[in-house]
Amino acid sequence: MRPTALAPMLLTALATVPVLADPPDEPLETVVVSAMAAGYGAPPGDTFLRTASSPLDVPQSVTVLSDQWLRDRAPASMAEALMTVPGVGINQGEGNRDSVILRGIPTTADFLIDGLRDDLQYFRDFYNVQQLEVLTGPNGLISGHGGGGGVVNRVTRQAGVEVRDLGLTRSSQNGWRATADLGQRWTARSAGRLNLLWEDADSYRDEVTLQRRGVAPALRMELTPAVTLSAGGEHFTDDRVADRGVPSFAGRPLDTRPGQFFGDPARSVSAVQVDALWSAVQWNQAPGLSLRNRNRWSGYDKRYDNVYTRGMDAAGSQVQLAAYRQTTERQSFINQTELHWGVEHLGVRHDLVAGLEWGLQRNDNRRLTGYFTDRSPTTTVVNVPVLKGRVDETVSWRAAPADADTLSHLQYTSLYLQDQISVNSHLQVLLGVRGEQTSARLQNRRTDSQVRKDETLWSPRAALIVHPLPQWSLYGSYGSSRQTRAGEQLASLNDATAGLAPEELANREAGLKWSVNPVTLLTMAVYELTRRNVAVTDPADATRQVLVDGQRVRGFETTASYTVDRWQVQAAMAWQSARLLADQGSALRAGARLAAVPPLTASLWSRWQLTPAWGAGLGLQHRGEVLAVTQNLSSPAADVVLPAFQRIDGALYWSASARWSVQLNVENLLDRRYFAAATNNFNILPGAPRHWRVGVTGHF
Repeated sequence: MRPTALAPMLLTALATVPVLADPPDEPLETVVVSAMAAGYGAPPGDTFLRTASSPLDVPQSVTVLSDQWLRDRAPASMAEALMTVPGVGINQGEGNRDSVILRGIPTTADFLIDGLRDDLQYFRDFYNVQQLEVLTGPNGLISGHGGGGGVVNRVTRQAGVEVRDLGLTRSSQNGWRATADLGQRWTARSAGRLNLLWEDADSYRDEVTLQRRGVAPALRMELTPAVTLSAGGEHFTDDRVADRGVPSFAGRPLDTRPGQFFGDPARSVSAVQVDALWSAVQWNQAPGLSLRNRNRWSGYDKRYDNVYTRGMDAAGSQVQLAAYRQTTERQSFINQTELHWGVEHLGVRHDLVAGLEWGLQRNDNRRLTGYFTDRSPTTTVVNVPVLKGRVDETVSWRAAPADADTLSHLQYTSLYLQDQISVNSHLQVLLGVRGEQTSARLQNRRTDSQVRKDETLWSPRAALIVHPLPQWSLYGSYGSSRQTRAGEQLASLNDATAGLAPEELANREAGLKWSVNPVTLLTMAVYELTRRNVAVTDPADATRQVLVDGQRVRGFETTASYTVDRWQVQAAMAWQSARLLADQGSALRAGARLAAVPPLTASLWSRWQLTPAWGAGLGLQHRGEVLAVTQNLSSPAADVVLPAFQRIDGALYWSASARWSVQLNVENLLDRRYFAAATNNFNILPGAPRHWRVGVTGHF
């Protein structure tokens, strides 16, 4: 089912090597990566409004982590980057995937890459990312099904610039990372770019290792003065020890050293391979009239073995260990065509977007239970002393009756229309709607049964934007999303849920934005997000599922990104209250506080350019306490709390010459002990102790 991506990718990669390029037809504009080249106030692209618009005209909270911010901050993971974004929480993800909570809605699938879906469960990297964009709050007009709490979009590095950067980083955790960013303009109408990644690292966690490899070529050609073709691909692998952290006892994470591993690192392996090909054709017929077509094929292979903690004894002296293996193969194809038309009628400006998106996904998912056969052929749970925490026994993988073995297909077709109406220089109205027809089919190979579900999902969007002054905007907006009963990973459909309506998520938001200057933006927003049509087991009939109101999240967010002379700052603060609206089981009662949603978060990253050669950075971070699982009002003693924490990070930058720069990043300068995230009460990830990374970059 998977066509090989290596042959065309290698051909494209070879074509992008600068030494093979013909001399350009005209002088080229050289891109120089310098200390203050880009700044932190980068505007969002055209993903969130489908048109290139000022940040003042986006009527929703959007955080942009620019290329310069990513270079200066050097986050080692998606979680590290997103912890600085207001309204975003972090889940531990069972040690094998990015897992975030966007305004109280947990997700492993609401990720985009250049505006198209990238929804498999894996850890993403930034080696070929130009900027990271986070929209909080549901908006199905952008993403279609899903996107319940928002979306995270990676904007990749595209061909068309002159750049030759080689980087090498060494970390205190015995890690090496090498990257290359090579861009060449061959002629006035053609260009190529190649991004490369190689990484091998250990961890502060015992016997946890990581190996990553990445190749991402890109090509851009001007076929005619009006038509531009872009194409590229990616081959990416991530092999690591799956680390699920430490268990809890007496309502708190276990008091043990941060590096202690629980389980069996030799039998806890997460291996993923991502292959992707993409293309984009842009046709600019006339000023204000353009047509764009984008395609993306992606294939994912993932295997995940883990021996993990699933409980503690009453005395806190023994830890329970269990094991399972999960494999996933997914192929997806997405085609998106958009017509952009800007027209003025009777003194009113209309920026119209009409789009058609078609997608097909095939997902093969298998799970096997681990049996500790040194004990007995049927032993699935073993107890070991907490001080040891480890097991080194034979594990046999075979199917248990409840283990998943499914083959699922999802096909969807979306039509969407949006009109951004500029009534005058002070007033804008945004109206849009997406209609999506989905057809999901799930085959259960364990029971030799099949379930099919066809759904129609409507996602409206409306906003009013007022500009009392050119640098100010006040807005009120409404957006919604729907989630199919197949679920975010296409494996949730069954006989009990097939007849139910889709989940509904709605966001009401009001805010203000102030653009002090082109590189300075201040924002504030208040919002209410509701989740309805959540499927729960019928208390009167355990074979049935019924729909109840899900949850409500209310919050306030504020951000600031600005540059003053040689000083750059990105800051954020958020307050959230996230509660269940109805009973969802004996332990999930109305009014309960949701897991992994801190009441208060704040972050600051500031860089000072002290001299033309030297710079310094300082980061401050606060995260309030969170619950490992949703609050148990019936048994408060069962709640596990991750305490609030504060962390200080720092950096030094030295531009040794026009061609060489050196960067030192130190995380957790004060070596504070904290707990970063949890999957549940017994899988809690300790935060990293103080550690450093030194990077050398050559600009040629």
